[in-house]
Amino acid sequence: MGTEQIIAGIDAQWIAARTCELTEVYSVTMAEAEVCGVFEQMMRDIGLEVDVREVSPGRNNLYARLKGQGDGPALMLNGHLDTIPVGNCPPCYREGNRIYGRGTTDMKGGMAAALAAVKAIKESGVELQGDLWLTAVVGHEETEAKKDGPRALIADLNNERIGAERILIVEGRDALWVMSMGSMVFTIALESAEGGKHTQYVPFAENAAPSPGSAPACRGRIWPWKIRHRPCDNS
Repeated sequence: MGTEQIIAGIDAQWIAARTCELTEVYSVTMAEAEVCGVFEQMMRDIGLEVDVREVSPGRNNLYARLKGQGDGPALMLNGHLDTIPVGNCPPCYREGNRIYGRGTTDMKGGMAAALAAVKAIKESGVELQGDLWLTAVVGHEETEAKKDGPRALIADLNNERIGAERILIVEGRDALWVMSMGSMVFTIALESAEGGKHTQYVPFAENAAPSPGSAPACRGRIWPWKIRHRPCDNS
């Protein structure tokens, strides 16, 4: 019954409206201040207490927790608020069931959907076994940020400012990538004469690693590279 209540509370039009609101805000990496304020207010509007974690002046990660009963694992819904440069992408507009504009898929639509999921759970009165976290980060897309938002979130997980046994990242369309059933941690250093560059600036035919599985085959194109193995607990 609880699941049915929650699903019944998902409002597609509400998600679409919030997606448009977010997409209309310019938020290229390093210019996320306004979108942080907009999303923070959206979180507060559904009754969440928001922990505003400054990453750099005006650029904040946003954390909120929906408390569970305390005897189950905590789940985090996570995504980023910054986008790649707008380029020739048109201003945000809606056409039927589609919304166009920079950041709709990557990943303001996902953030609006995550917010709607928390809203539906909260309004249903269903009490989860574990905590549900909603987190939004800055500094994901462009290289000049050096992943400062995600790095701050990882630091906050390690120092227990936030907590989760499982994280669902609301990236992309409808594919579900599961990680991981046991894991090993590697540090891979790739060095290129091109320097750090987002794939949007690299023609596909010139991409040294068009897919993750192709990396071992492109040693002659990205060189030198080193793999350093750091043992970890596989349990």
